[in-house]
Amino acid sequence: MTHRITAPQPPQHRLLVAASHDDADAQTLLSWICAHLDGFEMVPVGEQPPGPPARAALVCGDKDLAERLEKDGIPSVFVATSGTVPTGGWPASRICLLHRPRWLPAPAPEAGSGPDMSSDGSPATRPAARSALHDARADVVVTMAPPRAVRSRGDGAVLQLALPAGLDDENRNMDTAAAGMLRHALATLEGAAVPVRGLVLAGRPPGANLLATMVKLLPGVEPLTGVGAAADRLLTQASLLVSSPLLAAVAQAHTARIPLATLPPLGVAQQAVLRALGDVDVVVPALDPTAGAPHDARRIRDLIATPNLLAARLDDVLELAGDDRRGAQQVARQVRQLLLVPM
Repeated sequence: MTHRITAPQPPQHRLLVAASHDDADAQTLLSWICAHLDGFEMVPVGEQPPGPPARAALVCGDKDLAERLEKDGIPSVFVATSGTVPTGGWPASRICLLHRPRWLPAPAPEAGSGPDMSSDGSPATRPAARSALHDARADVVVTMAPPRAVRSRGDGAVLQLALPAGLDDENRNMDTAAAGMLRHALATLEGAAVPVRGLVLAGRPPGANLLATMVKLLPGVEPLTGVGAAADRLLTQASLLVSSPLLAAVAQAHTARIPLATLPPLGVAQQAVLRALGDVDVVVPALDPTAGAPHDARRIRDLIATPNLLAARLDDVLELAGDDRRGAQQVARQVRQLLLVPM
């Protein structure tokens, strides 16, 4: 009898991972980065399974956590996921990165500085001066996108609702505001004769009342909580994404080559993304409950009936700016290098 002798497998390097609990962009981008880190053991911060200590941490959006891990002796890669420098500056992390898709409008230059200029003397297409975005401690990462570029072959809409913490502009609980916009979105899609194929819940977990409302409004549709591969697969069955204003939603619609419409924004970060979309030179319909469902249904029908102008515009803008949409791979390479540094 022959016994097969196998070489012992090297121990997996352990990576701690975390994203802001109420930041849908941070959660989605973390899942996309982790998809490029095969071969490493990824452990959510706060869990302590038996095994070797973590060699590094990847933190998206939560700069306080990134700094705390660094102070505890765990080298961290911090990714600012909102397209802007974190309030109060960068954490004391080993590596700091700013996710800033090149379709975003350039930030205002700092006082006393002019616009970036290209070699021919015209304003540069790459957004803004480095000093206007970040200090020397951080690098800019281009557009992050889903790990598998699968075009949609389905029909119908996917709803994606992102819940931040806190109160909305009318001092209401975010769940109350979200329930109202969900009712409006469903009435709009019904008026446009667009079936709902699925519902994705991102950001903070919804409260019991909002979950009960969803079950009542969408019988037979089980909401997907969280983000990741399941949500990305759902988009391959849709012909329209109706989402809270998120940087990730723009990348999702672009990758699936489907039109995008936005829900009303909840919170400052979503308001900023909605403003930025207004500068892309392509109309991305923003549903407006004050205008009424029949009005928005007409806009959705027009959106579906016309060529996908958003995808074509983003193709042009990103190519001109040298953005290859491989930002998640960029971050994963830096994490990999940090994990493999001899301790």
